[in-house]
Amino acid sequence: MKINKKPSLLLILCKSNYDNLIETKPWNGLNEFFLTNIHIFKLPRDGSDFKKIFPAFLQTLNIIFKINNYDFVITTSTVGGLTIAFLQSILGKKFIKPKHLMIDVATIRFFNKSGKLLCKMVNFIFSSVEIILCYARNTVTFWKEKIKFNNDCIFIPLMVDTELYFSGKNDKDYIISVGRVGRDFDILINLAKEIKTKIIIIGSKKDYLLLKPEIDKVKNIEYLVEINKEKYIELVQGARFVVLPFKKINFDCGQTVLTQSMSMGKAVIVTRFVGTEDYVINNEDGIFVEAQDYSMLKEKTNYLLQNPSEIKRLGLNARKKAVKLFDQQVVIKKIADIMLNLQ
Repeated sequence: MKINKKPSLLLILCKSNYDNLIETKPWNGLNEFFLTNIHIFKLPRDGSDFKKIFPAFLQTLNIIFKINNYDFVITTSTVGGLTIAFLQSILGKKFIKPKHLMIDVATIRFFNKSGKLLCKMVNFIFSSVEIILCYARNTVTFWKEKIKFNNDCIFIPLMVDTELYFSGKNDKDYIISVGRVGRDFDILINLAKEIKTKIIIIGSKKDYLLLKPEIDKVKNIEYLVEINKEKYIELVQGARFVVLPFKKINFDCGQTVLTQSMSMGKAVIVTRFVGTEDYVINNEDGIFVEAQDYSMLKEKTNYLLQNPSEIKRLGLNARKKAVKLFDQQVVIKKIADIMLNLQ
């Protein structure tokens, strides 16, 4: 792709106080196409607490005074995206000029059960956004059918660093599960009672405190809280396979751990729901189970434990898909193409 002059881009990322999920490295690929400036919010994970998200709101207002120095702005922060969209919709594009591309990471969680009046308000707030990018096709449907969003809304897969999250040897005798939002770890505790293979869970301290009374009753289950990235990669690489059970939820989540596990060449048993159905082909590069279906989860887990060749086949296919479709440079190129087509 050749252009005579690079347009300028302001990239607004949102980083929790205690995670590494948002990194600047993948986005450096945009430098090939744009003069890029990256701004990172520091925002507590509990985005429902107004007192905690207010600092991010103030940071956004501070950026507003400089925003017209850029041709484009990308927001991955719900607070930053909403604030910029609202001000641009109110004031007009004569006052806030950049084309705004928003990557939606949480809107559906807040507005999925909203009535018509609130949906109209949401539609107005985001009406200035040129394009919304979503990590699930179901979220595209939400914006188009429920919110009645008039501009483009496009599915892109969540990107993963396939060089960092590379295939390792699954030579340890344990199964691993990772995550926070929407996870059904109770079903794993029940599973651990009936299989001999150890189960390791990596999750939040909040979930651990809730589950601890039941975990203490089971010998072959271990719960780890907020470990560092290096240890996380080591544990996932060493596992026989990954199990990601989700509760019955109607918003997308879980793609980070799923794509990282696939990139590491792991066979994954995962709940089929709106957050995962765009990433896995059943029995080809992963195995789907239904939400809170213990019998099905137990059957598929035992199947893999008894068929190591299937673990290898699924893991190889998962790695190939991650490199081909989810690799960060592949996704960044798609985002750049979308933006440059707006010029």
